[in-house]
Order: sequence, then structure tokens, then C-alpha cells
Amino acid sequence: MEQQKHRGADAPNAEQKISSIITRQREHSISLIESLLRNRNTGHKLELFGERSENTKKGYRAIFPDGRTIEHIRHMVKHGDGITIKPVIEDNGTTFLVLLYKPELAMGRWLLEFPTGVAMQTESTEDAGLRMLAKETGLVADRAKVILREMHFAPSRRDQRETVIEVSGITHGTAMHANPLVEVHFVPEEYLRPLLRMSAKTDPHSIIKDFKTYSIIAEHLLERTP
Repeated sequence: MEQQKHRGADAPNAEQKISSIITRQREHSISLIESLLRNRNTGHKLELFGERSENTKKGYRAIFPDGRTIEHIRHMVKHGDGITIKPVIEDNGTTFLVLLYKPELAMGRWLLEFPTGVAMQTESTEDAGLRMLAKETGLVADRAKVILREMHFAPSRRDQRETVIEVSGITHGTAMHANPLVEVHFVPEEYLRPLLRMSAKTDPHSIIKDFKTYSIIAEHLLERTP
């Protein structure tokens, strides 16, 4: 099993200013999305193995476009209340949302999702958002605000509540996740509607199948509509 960390588009190890990261990530992220919209294929593959029943280990083999293969085994577990991060970057008239592209075992496919986590008892919700942004994306921001509080995304099936935090003022970082299975992508705002349309049409190749991600992007576009 390969342990090499995924660095995205030849990302360096050291932190950089956000302008340099955007220059590096923009082409990488647009290439991923345009490949999906053009031929429904990003080059990422996911092979499942093991039993997929309750209380049983489940695993997958993630295959990246560059040929790297990483296997991952884990138990499906129930999580408590959580926080979802909506990172927003404004650069030279372009708005980007920062999302993670990663394999999801329950769905058996690669999906585009916002970073998530849980707040510690000793920190405020906003501080938790800034901390989790750094942990999940390697980026550093100076502003955070709650935009959706204690939302239930599946109230008839689970009692988990989510608070959604928008973080902005992102100044520098690495745009890398500690887990080599996870890619960090800067998605230009102009690509958000086409991605949502794929989901709305139940396109089997859609990479937004998480209702939470869909709802937050829809909320973002609604706020941007005059």
C-alpha cells in the first residue's frame, strides 16, 4: 500500500501566500471539473472490498489519475453534532469555494464535499471553523461567521445537527490535506451551477451527491443573486 502523500498539482511542502496557491490550484481544479462535465470522467477510480453490512469493516482501493493506488479500511461509525466549513476566496474578481475531493465508502464513489469536523468544548464555533479550515485544507483565514445554525440534514434518520460556518480572509497556507486520499480544490463560482445541474438530473457521474454540500452551494448562489 503506497504511503506517498498527494500534493495535488505539484504542490510544494512550504506554506505560500494565497495568490500563489490560487495560481497553482486554479488550473488543477478547473481541469478536474471540465473533465467531469465534458466526458463524465475525472480519472479517479474506487474499488470496494470487504463486507458492507452493519458492524463490519469495509474498505476501498482509491486509484488516482497519475496511477497511485491507496487502500483504506475502516468501520462506519455514527458521529455527533458537527461543523461544516464553507471557505470562500475572492481573488482578482473571481470567487472560489474550497472543497475536498475524496472517496466516500458509503457511496462507493469519489465526491466533492465541504470540510467538516467538530468543535472542542474550550473554543467558540467561529474559532473551531478557523482551526478546522487549517486542519482540513492547510489554509489560514482570519474571519469566520455562522451562516446556518443547528441544521438537520436528515432529521427522519438521525439526530445529528450541523452548524455551517463561512470562513474568509484566507491569506496563506498549503492547500493540502494530511490524508493522501483527499484532494483540496478551488472551485470557481462559474462552475457551481453546472455541478448542481448534474446532481439535479440524477447524473450517475455527479460528484456532488451529499445533500449538505448541495444545499450550501445552493445557498451561496442564492445569496449572490441580485
